[in-house]
Amino acid sequence: MDTIRTMAVILGGLMTGYCLRKSGWVAERHGNTVNRFALVFIQPLVICLALWMMERLQWRALMLPLYGITLIVAMWPVASVLGRSLRLDRPALGSFVTGSMFSNVGFTYGTFIAYVALGPTGAALGSLYCVSFMPTFFTLGFTVGKRYSHDSGGSLWRALGRQFADAQTRNPVLGIIAGLALNVLRVPPPSSGAAIIDVAMPATTAAYLLAIGLGLHLSAVKLYWRECLLAHVSKFVLSPIVGLGLAAAFGYFALADKGPLAVAFIQSAAPVAIMTVMLAEVSDLNPKLAGALWITTNVAAVLLAPAILLAARALAGLS
Repeated sequence: MDTIRTMAVILGGLMTGYCLRKSGWVAERHGNTVNRFALVFIQPLVICLALWMMERLQWRALMLPLYGITLIVAMWPVASVLGRSLRLDRPALGSFVTGSMFSNVGFTYGTFIAYVALGPTGAALGSLYCVSFMPTFFTLGFTVGKRYSHDSGGSLWRALGRQFADAQTRNPVLGIIAGLALNVLRVPPPSSGAAIIDVAMPATTAAYLLAIGLGLHLSAVKLYWRECLLAHVSKFVLSPIVGLGLAAAFGYFALADKGPLAVAFIQSAAPVAIMTVMLAEVSDLNPKLAGALWITTNVAAVLLAPAILLAARALAGLS
């Protein structure tokens, strides 16, 4: 049943958006409106409730953001070696490397799979993991982008400032802060919290994927099919291997509650993040390649979701 629900939300939202755009019924620009509404209003509420309702966290679970940063850094040399095997030019190699480093760990994939696997606890741990993404992306990500570009046309600090000024990126962070604060202060959560999450979480994910489907273009994939195949090896084979090794180093296998281990595995097997396409454009890399990597790995992740879900539940000790 969980597998059916996962596929219905992810594949259903993606294909609905794609078909609506291709049919001409809904314009691609409306995807931004859908995204903004979900980011500004719904996602912060879900994050706040999920973290608020959690049992008191073990310190190793609180280290999930550090685990996320460590995995991002570890994938830099791995992706560099893989990309060089195709003899890519520097901008293309930069797009490949950043695509391998930064993953779709949020509500459109990683955190949603964590929610399906573990319920509201998975949503909370997945959201906690995501704390590391934006700061790392706008520091290390831009540094890596500039390293591989011919001439970077973007300002790291200007882009970082825009993220904190924009409600779309500010409000989810505020939701994390509020949820953790309420949890630490032991304020009783609302009795309807779990029911709200069970409705709002799939609805938010479906809305994001509908918006992604509205902007889905497949024409660039055939130009970069070799790079796309290698990206699948990076994201769905090497990254989970590295991720499980790091999970052992962080002590997640030794925890009585294997939730952090399951979430670490799920996030290590997540596809390329949409933000890497923006990074490729700002840093003068190869945005067409970045887009092809994002499209193909995210479509593959939809098909791999049942297997990822089963493996995560097995790691968590659930049937």
